[in-house]
Amino acid sequence: MKLAQGAEAIIERTERGVKKTRIQKAYRHPDLDATLRKSRTKREAKVLARLEDITPRILSQNEFEIELEYVDAPLVKDALTEENAKELGRAIGVVVKQMHEKGVVHHDLTTSNMFATNPITLIDFGLAQFSDSLEDRAVDLHVLKHALAAKHPDLAVWESFIAGHKPEAALLERLVAVEKRGRYKNKG
Repeated sequence: MKLAQGAEAIIERTERGVKKTRIQKAYRHPDLDATLRKSRTKREAKVLARLEDITPRILSQNEFEIELEYVDAPLVKDALTEENAKELGRAIGVVVKQMHEKGVVHHDLTTSNMFATNPITLIDFGLAQFSDSLEDRAVDLHVLKHALAAKHPDLAVWESFIAGHKPEAALLERLVAVEKRGRYKNKG
């Protein structure tokens, strides 16, 4: 059963779990397309393996597919309420810090890519990279901050996230620098 489709992959429920299949792009040369899909699938599987305590477990993998265990929990975007915003915000902060400490940046941190489990389960590492860069981690936080402001403007999640994450001063300084850039400035 098809659960979702994005620009890069189809997500389907299987008998054992959930399968993510990278879809062929007709506009790319077939050899280039196959190379890109293989390398992205392989990289995502490596990221998931490194973060096995905060991501769904890999059940199987081939050139273009990764099958993961099914997570029977709501997405954070659907679970966030005024009553649990502080608790979930802290929990997200703890998990994002763990991810960054393991040398991974997500590049698409939103409440749509997290399950409300204990601890929070992170998903969709299609854009993720291995990086210890302060800049990359600051951009990750910036993306999350703006996703929270856009999707959950009435909830004080960001402040609780910071309390759970406990970012070092250098990371907060870099976040301020990222936010000052023209590309990321709030235009509204």
